[in-house]
Amino acid sequence: VRAGVLAARGRAVVFTDADLAYPPAQVRTVLDAVEAGWDVAVGSRRHPASADEAGASSLRTLSGRLFNFLTASVLLGQYRDTQCGLKGFRSDVGRLLFSRTRLEGFAFDVEVLHLVERYRLSLAEVPVVLVRAPGSTVRVGLEALRMVRDLFRVRRWAGRGAYDLAPGDAVAVALPAHR
Repeated sequence: VRAGVLAARGRAVVFTDADLAYPPAQVRTVLDAVEAGWDVAVGSRRHPASADEAGASSLRTLSGRLFNFLTASVLLGQYRDTQCGLKGFRSDVGRLLFSRTRLEGFAFDVEVLHLVERYRLSLAEVPVVLVRAPGSTVRVGLEALRMVRDLFRVRRWAGRGAYDLAPGDAVAVALPAHR
């Protein structure tokens, strides 16, 4: 994902999960939010207009909610569906954020959202429809432990100044018209 975002040259960049749990047609919703002036737009399964047609397992749903609660408690000030696999950025914002990321695993989304908050960028949460995606590669138990470890790594790196902006790194924040 990092390499793709850093190589993007359009006005906006969007990524989704490789298993297409969020159908490609939903990319338009994310792009519309970015084109409306938001720096970042993320899909949220917790959005009131979202729908879950996939029938996620109880274990996966519970572990996701627990991880989001832990994330909000330890790192991010707001509750978000951090692991929704549909996110979009203004290209300049995406390049700034992903040039600063260090994580390689499934928790990279948390690191990116931490940077969005840290740099005070605008963020829109958009509704999504989650569909059944055969062949998911996520092993909930093992990945959950790695993600919790990575959450604390981001917190430690942030405390040590690893994400501080240099004088030339400032990004022009566009304020959305509907804010």
